[in-house]
Amino acid sequence: YDIMNEPNGALAYWATAAQYGINGVRAVDKTRPIIVEGNGWSSATRWAEWNDPLLNLKDPSNNIIFSAHSYFDENAGGSYGDVDVNKLDVMYGVNRVKPFVEWLKKHGKRGYIGEFGVPDNNPRWNILMDNMLAYLKENCVPASYWAAGPGWGNYFMSVEPINGVERPQWPTLKKYMDSSSCTEIGPKKAATTSPAPTPTIVAPAPSTTTGSVTSTINNFTNTDWLNGVYRKKAGFSVPGTTANKAAFQVGKSVKLADGQVRKITYVQAGTNLGVYVDGAAVNGSVVGYPKTLTVLSK
Repeated sequence: YDIMNEPNGALAYWATAAQYGINGVRAVDKTRPIIVEGNGWSSATRWAEWNDPLLNLKDPSNNIIFSAHSYFDENAGGSYGDVDVNKLDVMYGVNRVKPFVEWLKKHGKRGYIGEFGVPDNNPRWNILMDNMLAYLKENCVPASYWAAGPGWGNYFMSVEPINGVERPQWPTLKKYMDSSSCTEIGPKKAATTSPAPTPTIVAPAPSTTTGSVTSTINNFTNTDWLNGVYRKKAGFSVPGTTANKAAFQVGKSVKLADGQVRKITYVQAGTNLGVYVDGAAVNGSVVGYPKTLTVLSK
């Protein structure tokens, strides 16, 4: 029983609503698993930010499985409109699901990736997917691919054969269609947190940046952003340059234009970088474009 798909905008009441759903299922079925997705469109990458209230859920049968979704475009929505996969790190897929898996480990919960999918237009997508699936398998976290079936036609993420010809994603997916390595849904508490190395893939060397780096903030405004500053949480959009990707790392501190110093809690990489920091949301009129952000060296 998956009680709701991709709840969103429900921080104040999703846990309560989910508990009612659990109670309703258990009134008629005491044994089958209940799948609970997370607030924020069930994002694997931002799961830990929004879903701690779900830790209070009670199931008399102790059979809850948490489900997160993961796509590799910038907004994690699966549209893949403006993503240049050649600019993405080969471990990008791993880094997208890792916050969810680490949350499960920390709290002793079970989970799986209920949706993921990649386009058919560049073989590099399959490298990112391969690394992610290796990491999930290592941690005994199952995953469901979106999408398949004859109704999808030429849909770019479908793995349904076209005129008998397999889709480009299928050979990678097929490698992981077995049940020989895990006896139950994980993650394994003692598992390592990175996949075994793949001979054809060379992961980038860790950054050695030590000095301060100052970046412009992107100039765009819409319902979610004001002058490149996220309206709902403390976050900024900066250009996804090589220097910025090396500098803006989780755990580092950034100095805002008004003098505030905040710690980076999450970075979403793509053509641009979404840099999220601790504390309350900030005013884009004060610290947004054309102002700058400075990553502090210490």
